[in-house]
Amino acid sequence: MLIRSFSTVLGGDVLSRAAVLCTTFIAVRALTPADFGLYVALYATALVAAAAWDLGFRPRMVVGTSV
Repeated sequence: MLIRSFSTVLGGDVLSRAAVLCTTFIAVRALTPADFGLYVALYATALVAAAAWDLGFRPRMVVGTSV
C-alpha cells in the first residue's frame, strides 16, 4: 500500500516536471529574449513565494501586523 502511494506521488511529480520543461521550451521558442527574461523572473519569484509558503510564512507575518 505504501509503495503504491509513493509511486503515485512520484509519478505525479515526474509529470509535473515534464510539463514545466515543455512549457519552458515553448516559451523559449515563442518569446523574445527580453520577454523570456521576464518569464523567468516571474517564474523564479513564484518558486520563492511557494517555498516561503511551504515553510509556514504568511504575508502578515512578513509585514509584522498582528492578526
